[in-house]
Amino acid sequence: MTVLVNSAEGGTNGTTVTAANSGGASGNAADSVTIGATCTLAFDSAHAAHGALAYKVAYGGTAGNVQFTWAAAMGTQSQLWFRLYLYFTANPGSNTPVWSCHPASGTCGRLFVLTTGKLQFNDSAGSLVIASTNTVPLNQWFRVEGFLTGSATAGQEEFKLFQNADDLTPLETQTSAANVNTNSASITTTQFGDSGTAVANVGPYWMDDLGLSSAGYLGPSVTPAPIAAARPGQTWLRRFRHRQQLPQAPAAAAAPQAGPPVYPPGHPVTARQQPAQGGRAASRDGIFAQAGPPVRPAAGPVRARVPLPARGGQVTRRAGAYGGTGPALKALVSAVAGKLRGLPPRGRTAGRSGIYGNPGAPLTPLRGPVRAVRTPPPGGRAQGRAGTFTAVIPGSGPPVYPAGHPVQARRLPARGGRAASRAGTLTAGAPQAGPPVYPPGHPVTARRLPQRGGSVSHRAGVFGQAGPPVTPLKKPAGVYRQLPPVRGRVLSLDGIRSGTGPPAVPLRRPVRGQPQKPVLTGRAAWRAGTRTTTAFTIGALTARDAAASTLTAGSGGSALTAVTAAQAVLTGTVSAGGTDSYPDIYYSDIYPAAPAGVLTAADQRTGGPGQ
Repeated sequence: MTVLVNSAEGGTNGTTVTAANSGGASGNAADSVTIGATCTLAFDSAHAAHGALAYKVAYGGTAGNVQFTWAAAMGTQSQLWFRLYLYFTANPGSNTPVWSCHPASGTCGRLFVLTTGKLQFNDSAGSLVIASTNTVPLNQWFRVEGFLTGSATAGQEEFKLFQNADDLTPLETQTSAANVNTNSASITTTQFGDSGTAVANVGPYWMDDLGLSSAGYLGPSVTPAPIAAARPGQTWLRRFRHRQQLPQAPAAAAAPQAGPPVYPPGHPVTARQQPAQGGRAASRDGIFAQAGPPVRPAAGPVRARVPLPARGGQVTRRAGAYGGTGPALKALVSAVAGKLRGLPPRGRTAGRSGIYGNPGAPLTPLRGPVRAVRTPPPGGRAQGRAGTFTAVIPGSGPPVYPAGHPVQARRLPARGGRAASRAGTLTAGAPQAGPPVYPPGHPVTARRLPQRGGSVSHRAGVFGQAGPPVTPLKKPAGVYRQLPPVRGRVLSLDGIRSGTGPPAVPLRRPVRGQPQKPVLTGRAAWRAGTRTTTAFTIGALTARDAAASTLTAGSGGSALTAVTAAQAVLTGTVSAGGTDSYPDIYYSDIYPAAPAGVLTAADQRTGGPGQ
């Protein structure tokens, strides 16, 4: 078994490849390198499948050859497996060979990338043997693997196209029959690049991770990273109150085979224990085609399952090639009862079978009249308010269609003629424009505000400005708290002093008068009304009166002298207008004004009783 690989990592960027500098860190060195006069085969870092470098291949205007050859390093083989990574930025301008193998004389077979972007494997005579149905991807690395069996009569060719560089599952596999003429069973030379036919004006394209084996397929040069063990997380700890214990993965018994890539989960998973199966493996863990987990013996006798009865007319499995006849059908063991299908509902089709676009199944006519259902009126409004709304010029919005029938007008509640909001910027100077205010589209009901007694209705506005108008007072304002009324006075003291006061309310019914009480102690029981007096006359005093002892007997009309006892009393010691102990009665109201003097017999006194 011989395996040769080369990764181009041992070279220097921009350096032309030779047999001497193609080894080292790159891997197995080439036995020989051929580069045409206008062609290029150099180490390049512009594109690399793995690492930092790859082989850049380009063909100039003059046809030439570019060949990376292994001959003595592999020796003589009857069958070879190859691998190469390719990167094309565009389909080649002419059919370009990328791999070939040769006996001592002639050619066994060549693999081409066609101008259509497809792969093609030719035999020793240059005839087409197999070709791909898919095109190679551009501007990305892809991988091609295959083998060739050398024989003039029983040769065979195969290639696999992997769309991504390290895919484990090929996008396409093409295999020929084992009857291809591949010249000879002694393959002595293998070449990466063109061979035999010179190529012009192709590339550049890049090759990387070249491989050759005499034992089998090489697979990708980089094996996918092993699945990392899931680390116990906080979710598990919060739920189960203990750390998650993950089982250790069993060691593989042999080297894994190629298969689809397996990606680790992005979070911890809950392990579920499978029920015991009685002599069967508990799970299918392991690598396919390997030994797998150990098989546990059954703990006891196992009951055989009774085979199920034949299902009559069904195949037991679906093995076989798609499009073929498949396994043989078994005849029915007994007659099958037909299932009576009910009639379809009225006016509907029994099924939708048929080819779309054709009349389909026949329609059953209606058996009677059908009541039409009237849809509700749309109300004459637009379905949406899409469009651009602006404060000045409204947008066009969707088209509005007129109503197809009369609509009932709805009366909106009275809004009082006010703006919907006070949005805008308030400043101490001129107010801003704010949102536009639209006039109401119908009459509005005026609402009378309650009397506020001279106060403003609200404090809206800028402080320090005139503010809203002040309503004048409709009546005098009270100054202090009202006291209980006094007899004979008005009920309220509201109003301006010396003014008319509030209006008097007239009586709504007659009032019973109180009779005057009898006079006691010489005074009136009630002081209301106008005071009047009754005049009486005192006759001339004579010596026979009670004060005779103080009068002279000269004549009845002589004047009383001041020495008499009554003189001090009878003289007017109280001047007109004086007051007594009664604060509301004045002497000037009762006695006529008379100068103080001597009371004579000719004087008369006017007054009432008891005065």
